[in-house]
Amino acid sequence: MSWRRIRREVLERDGWICVECQSPIKGRNAHAHHKLPRGLGGLDTLENLISLCSGCHSLKHMNLQASLGRRLIERIAVRVARLFDKTSLADLDGGKLGLALRYLNIDRLRKGQLEPILAALNNKSVLFISPTGSGKSLCFQLPALLKEEKSLVISPLKALMSDQVGGLLNREYPATFINSDLPKKEKELRLELIKKNKFKLVYLAPERLEKNERMRAEQQVILGSKLGYLIVDEAHCIDKWGDAFRPSYTKIGSTRSAIGNPPVLAFTATAGRKTRRRILENLHATDAEVFIQGVDRPNIALMRFNASEDEKRVALVKVSLRIFTGPCLCLGNGGPRMANKM
Repeated sequence: MSWRRIRREVLERDGWICVECQSPIKGRNAHAHHKLPRGLGGLDTLENLISLCSGCHSLKHMNLQASLGRRLIERIAVRVARLFDKTSLADLDGGKLGLALRYLNIDRLRKGQLEPILAALNNKSVLFISPTGSGKSLCFQLPALLKEEKSLVISPLKALMSDQVGGLLNREYPATFINSDLPKKEKELRLELIKKNKFKLVYLAPERLEKNERMRAEQQVILGSKLGYLIVDEAHCIDKWGDAFRPSYTKIGSTRSAIGNPPVLAFTATAGRKTRRRILENLHATDAEVFIQGVDRPNIALMRFNASEDEKRVALVKVSLRIFTGPCLCLGNGGPRMANKM
């Protein structure tokens, strides 16, 4: 049976309705999606196929976001532009902030989020140190949403980029990423949409900012126009890992200077006083406002026991295993050390 016929049967079975968003679909907006991908052995059978609109289908294949969901991206971009573009700081009252929060489906801000958001909206550079899961991402997503220009997010992991962009698109926030996993045609489509200012956030690895003849055309599109913010996620990589991990992180400050010093928003879950100073010096942002929120981790405990003999160490380990759930034991010269999430 031909693919065209199979696709039509799937669409007719589902009543020409997207099974994800329940919207009517037709024409190029009507897609048939494999629940188990072909690459993993999935077959072109009715049991393995569902009907999706192009937008929902693009969310299933983040590396084909623009190829499958261009119309969705453009529709979201138009809506966001109508709501938030042309907003100056003088116009930014509580009502406008409330509208942005409702758009992002946020009921209320968490403790510690408002201050860095307001600093960013005042075009100040920010370093925000807060534990993982405390809501740091909103502190750049909301200001970037209210900027007319796009903002760049420097992120170290491809999987993290894909996950965050997928989550943003689910909330109708225009975002994308550029990395080496993208097919050539897909990358060209995304760069075309970036050039037309269709995205508020563009995620990149730090290596894509370095001077490289092969990426010159790409960099001209991404860096050639004014940026709202230069956002640095996992900013501790600038200092803590250095050349042993991602040397490209140490060059972000030079790139910032080269593109006109847009406000830099840096985020990390861990940074001591010396590390904070080195991060800001590297980013050429020593005038940044620094916010530190909840660095204490009450769910993590560290215990150390001194035991000079192996028999005593073994006995202590046995006792510890009975007391703690899922402990992590480190056996060193000073005896076992235990880090445990309780």
